[in-house]
Amino acid sequence: MEDIQKIHEPEIYLDMERTQQYTEKMQEIFDGIIEVNQVGARGLWFTPFDYLIRVLGIQETMYNMMDNPEFVEAVVKRYVDCCMVRMAKYREPGVWASNNSSCRVGSGGYGLVSCLDPRENAPDHCDTMQMWGCGNAQILSQVSPEMHMQFSLQYEMEWLKQFGLNYYGCCEPLYNKMDIMDKIPRLRKVSMSPWNKWDLAAERCKGKYVMSCKPNPAIFAVGDFHEDLARAELEKILRQTEGCSIEIVMKDISTVDYKPWKLWRWAEIARETIDAWYN
Repeated sequence: MEDIQKIHEPEIYLDMERTQQYTEKMQEIFDGIIEVNQVGARGLWFTPFDYLIRVLGIQETMYNMMDNPEFVEAVVKRYVDCCMVRMAKYREPGVWASNNSSCRVGSGGYGLVSCLDPRENAPDHCDTMQMWGCGNAQILSQVSPEMHMQFSLQYEMEWLKQFGLNYYGCCEPLYNKMDIMDKIPRLRKVSMSPWNKWDLAAERCKGKYVMSCKPNPAIFAVGDFHEDLARAELEKILRQTEGCSIEIVMKDISTVDYKPWKLWRWAEIARETIDAWYN
């Protein structure tokens, strides 16, 4: 316990001279190909347990949640407190930038919406209430909703409540944790990894949240590319989420078995399947 305060509050350094050097170099490289704009920080990957398991270990953390819960909670709280200091220090020089654009938010797809200020209004000095925030606790995949709330989400809320819209989740299944998802302020998207039961999640998400559905990337890993399996999984997603707002995001691809064409073909199959489903 006495070591927890050794987790230091972050110090933030804004080096505009170096930033300008990078900008000019990128503009030189991509001249005539794509426009390069200098912007601030368009959100941060906020996930306290990703940090905690790196410094304490996965197995040790799992045991401590049962044997020494006060310690785990204290570490998470300290980390979140330091993150809140970081948020404030980003505000001072105007580092925050709008992520209401065609850039990824959380572990999902694009964040472009009409209810936040246009990105052009805030390439820096953006109010976080005009931005997307995100959170997750992937390592808590197999703990109960009550423990997920106790050890992570109640502390994550301090960060999430600062944002105009929120995305929650990554690889952890959340279909059985929708009661605690409902407590997240201004939640708009919920991650639905391959380990979710999409039909059960759909019952709770319909009319409330966008389901960020992620097909299983293992289909790219080895051997032949089975188009029938790709199509079947996409059809299952569309069938079980019918009537919901969804996005389909293929991610967490570790290997394509030296066959990148699998990615292009999967994208074609996804488009074909969606078009056929919706006529």
